Amino acid sequence: MRILMLLVFLLTIVNCKETSENKKGKEEFVIKTLEKENDFKKCIEKLEEYNGETIGVIKEYVIENDSGFFLREKKLDKSLKCLSNFFKETKAQTGDDFFYDINHKIYYPFFKKNYKENFIVIGSFVQFYGENDIPGVFFQLNVLDKKGEQIDYLIVYSRFAFEISYQYDFSIKNEIIGIKKHIEEYDIEEDKITEIIDLENYYELDKKGVFQKLDAKSIKELKK
Repeated sequence: MRILMLLVFLLTIVNCKETSENKKGKEEFVIKTLEKENDFKKCIEKLEEYNGETIGVIKEYVIENDSGFFLREKKLDKSLKCLSNFFKETKAQTGDDFFYDINHKIYYPFFKKNYKENFIVIGSFVQFYGENDIPGVFFQLNVLDKKGEQIDYLIVYSRFAFEISYQYDFSIKNEIIGIKKHIEEYDIEEDKITEIIDLENYYELDKKGVFQKLDAKSIKELKK
């Protein structure tokens, strides 16, 4: 009987310890979540609202030389880079080219735009290095919730050239994002362009904050 009582006593102590540790773990998680949310709010406050910047404005921040494409970093506000702590360098659900597989990116947040009351879209310049460490430039739209959790991202502007030259340009109208892609394949041995591809894609955010590519029927309705 004494042994049974001792076992019950020991089990009670263990359960109390586990409950205490679980409670402590939950409290720490809540504190970290609130701290992250507060940090995000502080960072996002400094960022300017989207006011219809044209592609021409974007181009003013990009330069090209013999090495590749670079950003005019001196023209960009480096204090806003705190927002890049909330970006995830994972492949977007809408990614359909190798640019989405580039992991190392240097972000320069440029504007913010509220979408559907639940999400914030942050437009950022991105300096990256592709094949053979050739420099290139993105402009990327990151979708985050109000707590600073990233949901998706979309590359809407790009300048990169190696054996293939990529030029992506974009527009935002009535919350529809249009991307025009101009791709040129170059044959170094023959010293000539062997193929030119022009594509036009349109995207919109769904209720979950994910970029969805519009089908041909929807695009036709848009252009009426």
